[in-house]
Formats: sequence, C-alpha cells, structure tokens
Amino acid sequence: MPAPMACPELDVLLPRFVCGDPEVASEFPRIARPLLTKFANRFGWFLASDRREEIVQQALLLLIGPAGRKFNPRQSSAKAFLRLIARRASREVGAMYTVPGNRTRSPKRRGSEVEPSPMVRVIPLEDLKEHEAPAVEGPERTVEIRHDVAAILAAAPAGVAHALSRIYLEDVPRAVVAAEMCISRFALARAIDKFAGTLTV
Repeated sequence: MPAPMACPELDVLLPRFVCGDPEVASEFPRIARPLLTKFANRFGWFLASDRREEIVQQALLLLIGPAGRKFNPRQSSAKAFLRLIARRASREVGAMYTVPGNRTRSPKRRGSEVEPSPMVRVIPLEDLKEHEAPAVEGPERTVEIRHDVAAILAAAPAGVAHALSRIYLEDVPRAVVAAEMCISRFALARAIDKFAGTLTV
C-alpha cells in the first residue's frame, strides 16, 4: 500500500491551530475543509448528506479542545491525525441523532442495513419560555453565581470556556461567537451541551 501523500500546509498549520494561534484561525479551516469533508463522507456515510457538514464542524471543534492538543507531528502526519479526528467526530454526530438504547456507531457498509434512528430533540436555552428560565434574585445570589461561573469556566476546555465567556459574560450572540471560532452555531451548542453534561448539580 503506498504511503499517504503529505500535506505540507496542514503539517505546518495544524500544530498552530490546535494551540489556539489566532493567525491561522481562519486559514487552517479553509485549507483543511476539503480533506475533512472527504473523511466526513467516508465515515458518516450512514448519515444524510446534509448532516455530514456537522462532522466537519465537530472535527474542527475537537481540534481546538483537548483532543487536538494530542497531535504529535513526530508520531503522525497532519492528514493521519485529521482522519482519526474525523472518525471520532462522525461517531459523536451520529450519536446526536440516535435515541438512548440504540447503537451510536455506524453500521458496516456490507451485510448491514442502516436502521432508522429518530432524532433526539434538543431545546436551546434561549428557546426556553420565560417561566422556565431560572430566576436570579438578590445580591447574595449574584455573588454566589459569580463564584459558580468562575469555577465552571476553569473546568471547561479552553474553546468552550472562551465561548461561554463571550456568550454569557460579554453578551455576544452565539452565532457571532461560532463564526469567530470558524464553526457552526450547532457544533458550538453541542460542545457546550457536552461540557454541561459533565457538570454535577
């Protein structure tokens, strides 16, 4: 089997992107998108074609988190690492459209048919009705919440912490923050929801 073709630009840009270098924040997604799209179509073949773009977005999100910082150019090429990230992203996106109890990994291409999986309906926080949103009253409660916020941001992955700070502390619209991070607002919402699921009440 021939060795995979090298991607010099990706090999240079990926280490900087995963470290949060703002100078390559726009350039890397542009250059990596064709390859990530190819991997998304390969690993996400069991998803509808319009869902495969979410794999690309999820892969970019993974790259700016702890998973991306595992990249070691001495152990693998950027292309090989992106392939692994895209495979993981396809599983995570596939799981978003599978109800609990159903398998979340893609079925094999041969000898297996795709089973229909009803989508799990997720309601964004901003879509909650006014009476359903938690109320905050009193200066004591405000101080308590500030301490909670600081603890949450400290526990969050760097990308998620930045997004939460921009959205909830600086009052920047989620769509704007997602655009700044070069991902879709849906991918950003998934990342925030995933982190929220790790918090204990």
